[in-house]
Amino acid sequence: MITVPTSQVSPELALDPRAVAQWERSAATDHNKPIMKSKQIFELAVRILGLAFIYHAFTSLPQAVGSVLGSFRDFHLIPFFLTSFLAVWPLLVAYWL
Repeated sequence: MITVPTSQVSPELALDPRAVAQWERSAATDHNKPIMKSKQIFELAVRILGLAFIYHAFTSLPQAVGSVLGSFRDFHLIPFFLTSFLAVWPLLVAYWL
């Protein structure tokens, strides 16, 4: 433990020895406690999965925009719906997550 002479410490910054002792006891026993609970880990994994779906949606978006614009030019609705589905469903899943 580091000690500082009390003559060098202002009264506002002086630490209560009981508080320091309590902190040392809690620091010695807290190392066995988990940092994150299992619920927090699961929530983090779901959020990361949602980010993966957003990434997938944004990477398919340029191809979908090109196909949608091409389907309007040629009046084909099947490519329009297919490419819209490829770009929209990952966004819907990410929103749901």
